[in-house]
Amino acid sequence: KAGIEKLKALNPEIVIMDIGLPDITGWKMLDHIKEHYTSTEQAIPAIIVITAYGDPANRLIGKLQNIHSYLIKPFTPDQVEKVVGMAIRGEKPEDPTVGTGSETSSAS
Repeated sequence: KAGIEKLKALNPEIVIMDIGLPDITGWKMLDHIKEHYTSTEQAIPAIIVITAYGDPANRLIGKLQNIHSYLIKPFTPDQVEKVVGMAIRGEKPEDPTVGTGSETSSAS
């Protein structure tokens, strides 16, 4: 809940979040974020997910949730810089999945 309150106070253009949070799933947090922005009629910030969960089910959820990028740990600082830069410019990657899992995703 503290994260949602901070989000409301800051009104960021980009949110970088993990799926594995201590008291709520990242997907549930994303639902709260979308609910807040929909109720205030503000544009939803670009959501960049960072996670160790590179499984197809979580990547699909991310795609269905229309996130900007899905960074699978481990990822490089250059990959973070690239997706944040794209989000700032209003560009979306062709494939939102970045990181170790994306290199092996065709085999799964």
